[in-house]
Parts: sequence; C-alpha cells; structure tokens
Amino acid sequence: MNRYRILFSSPGRRVELIKIFRKEFGDSVILFGASNDPSSPSFFFLDRIFTVPKDISRDDHAERLLEICRKNAVDLLIPLVDPELLVISRYRSHFEKSGTLVLISDYESVQISADKLKTFRFFKNIGIPTPETWDLKDFEDLEPRYPVLLKPRYGSAGKGIYKVHNIDQLRALSTPEHIVQEIATGCEITMDIFGTGDGRCIQAVPRLRLKVRGGEVERGITIWDPRLLEYARVISKHFKPLGAINVQLFRDNKKYMFTEINARFGGGYPLSYRAGANFPRLILKMLKREPIEEELGNYKKGIYMLRYDEAVYTERLKSMENE
Repeated sequence: MNRYRILFSSPGRRVELIKIFRKEFGDSVILFGASNDPSSPSFFFLDRIFTVPKDISRDDHAERLLEICRKNAVDLLIPLVDPELLVISRYRSHFEKSGTLVLISDYESVQISADKLKTFRFFKNIGIPTPETWDLKDFEDLEPRYPVLLKPRYGSAGKGIYKVHNIDQLRALSTPEHIVQEIATGCEITMDIFGTGDGRCIQAVPRLRLKVRGGEVERGITIWDPRLLEYARVISKHFKPLGAINVQLFRDNKKYMFTEINARFGGGYPLSYRAGANFPRLILKMLKREPIEEELGNYKKGIYMLRYDEAVYTERLKSMENE
C-alpha cells in the first residue's frame, strides 16, 4: 500500500488539524513534524519528529526542512506559522525538484500577506474594500482623524497593535516598523479559502469570530454571505493561493473592510472542516494528480465551534531526530 508522507512544519498546538489529516488519509499516511520546541503538544499525535533551527525565518530553516524531506521521501510539506512562510516559499522550487509538494503560495503572494502595507495596496488594486492604511512618515504629514490603529507592518497573531487617540500617543508607541490604519468597525469574520495555485477559488467558508484568545478564534460560527464568496473569487484570482489561506475582515451592516491575508491554514479551520469544507480531501486529490472541481458554497451555515482546553500528560517528552 502506498503511504503518503506529510511533514507539518511548526505544528505547535495544531492537534485538531493533525487529527483531521489522520482521519481523512487513514492508513495511507505517515505524519511527521518539524520544530525547535521539544514540548510541542502536537508531537504526541505525529509518527516522527525532527529538530529545526531556532530562527525559522532564515534560510537554514528551509534548508533543514529540505534535508528532512529528501532523506524521508516526504510527499507534502505544510508550513503552519507566519515567520517561516517567506523563506519556505522562496525555496518552493527546490522542494518540488526533490519530489515534495509544498502547500504554500508563490513568493510574491506570500510577500503580500506578510507586509500589511502591501496587503492594503493589493486589496485596493483589485477592488476589495479595505481600511485606509499609511506608512508612518506619510501619516504624520496629513491632518489625521483619530483614533487610529498603530500596527506592526510585519506582525502577526494580533500582537503589538495599539489604538491611539492623538499624535503624542502615536509618537510614544510607534517604531519605524509600524503602519497606521483606519479603524474598521462591526463583527469580525475570518474566511478560509482553498485554491489550486492557478487563480481558481475551489472553496471558501466565512466564519464569524465570537470570541478570540491570543489572536486565534476560540468560539465561532459559520455564516452564509454570497457577497463574501464573490470576494473570495476575486482574491483567489489575483493572489492565486496554493492550498489553504484565510482572510480577515470586518462587516458592519452592508459595509465590508478586509484587513489581512494569512497564507496558511487558519487556526480556526477545523470549524470549516466540520461544516463540510474538506481541504485534506482536496489535497489528497492534488497528490494523486486528480482533477479538482469547484465546491464554492458547498458547506453548512450555523455550525458552532466552542473550544475548550485539553492537555497531554507525560513523564517524558518525545525524542526529536537530528538526522
């Protein structure tokens, strides 16, 4: 029996996602993990684990992953955290030459998602509504209307964001790496999108974020909004996602404001899966080189996700492989 070998890079706490892949691939899969944290809970749900360098944004991280993939005949690499996405996308062709499909969009698209100023310009250029966003030095030359958001240009997970009410606060809290953004109002929505790298939007599921903890959704519900599905088509046409991405936005009555793109599986994807958006099944078709048909809108609305804490208890951490 042919067994697919999948490597999750930086899996951390993504236990539920790993369980979904295990369920969908069944006995035909071996699941690997790569991390620099020996206490990652996900390790107890993987078949083998490997060490990688501490700084996952550097070339040596991608080179180490490439070495793991070559030595272990890995079929699929799935990166899961923002700091590693740029360097892995830059090495994508190297992985492909070694026979490993990397579930990541091309380098130019990942650059857009990593840089909030580029994200703003991308949305603006393709006609997607988005809050006005300024480089810090340009903003100070304007006659701004406060309050505004001060955000790290290259930040993630909602860290380092401040609401500022005047120029004194802005100058006290800002660094050269910050941008300034108009405040978007309304309910917060994340939309999981799956694409095949050619601009097609295969599936998209919007989910309302009811409660967030540490930048990740803790409680949510899938919603039906045909306009959002059309926005997903437009974003996919120009961003050309390969595999899973998610976009974040605010909806205030009929006003939409798109704020971010995450070029990876979102932490709340298991909710979309439970609603019928089976991304692992689509990935399996990719690996088998089978045709993938559009499934846009084929999911259940009104499915809740109400997360709670679980834990792994052990007297010994799993050993990580250096070779």
